[in-house]
Amino acid sequence: MDIGVSHTIRAGTSFLNGRKIEGIGHVIEFYVSPKNFDFFSNYVVPHIAIVRKREKIESYIKMRKEKSARNI
Repeated sequence: MDIGVSHTIRAGTSFLNGRKIEGIGHVIEFYVSPKNFDFFSNYVVPHIAIVRKREKIESYIKMRKEKSARNI
């Protein structure tokens, strides 16, 4: 089983109302395919803490499963 992952760290500086704001962010991307839907749904999705991100990936997996079921 192979799940591709991309992890990028972004650092930036911005100014707001004369204040300097420095921040670091992490971008994590998962490459999900029909071959790893079940593994991803059972072992990765339950641990995604940001609700909107978890719901988005769950709806994507559901949509793809329904689409592949119609094509059979």
